[in-house]
Amino acid sequence: MLGGMGHKRHERYWQRFLLPGESVIHTFGVSGVYVFFFWVLPMLLLAGGAVMISLSNIVLGVMLVVPVLGLLVPALYLTYFVHYAITDRRTMMREGILNKHFVTVDYRSITDVTVRESLLERIFTRTGSIGVNTAGSNRVELGLRHVARPMAIRADIYKHLRDNLTKA
Repeated sequence: MLGGMGHKRHERYWQRFLLPGESVIHTFGVSGVYVFFFWVLPMLLLAGGAVMISLSNIVLGVMLVVPVLGLLVPALYLTYFVHYAITDRRTMMREGILNKHFVTVDYRSITDVTVRESLLERIFTRTGSIGVNTAGSNRVELGLRHVARPMAIRADIYKHLRDNLTKA
């Protein structure tokens, strides 16, 4: 099991989605390191450049700062509106603000769990994306994007899959 990945705020969030007798193993979201490195840091660098430009041309500087601050929107979305949970029965994902997307995959229906780590993510943030496939489909039903320690999460999903198969 992955220690230290759950957060009280996330655990309370998931309580309303649990089935009777189901318990949360851990909860997590998009890695904060990923969000910082790929969204916040570029925004800060570009904002710094816009401020430098505004020292010589205020209108151009203001015109550049506004779109640069737009990079903050995906960072906030990934941080606060993408949630993942692993329970003793299934793996779940919920994302969205106004239009919510909720996906669950029971362990008994999982056929494969894949991990994709881009070179930049692996080197700089140690994150990756996990795809959960089920029987009867050749596509990924559940995607856990940009999570910390993806290989450990994959191993944890397989552990709970084995546990559920032994119970059945």
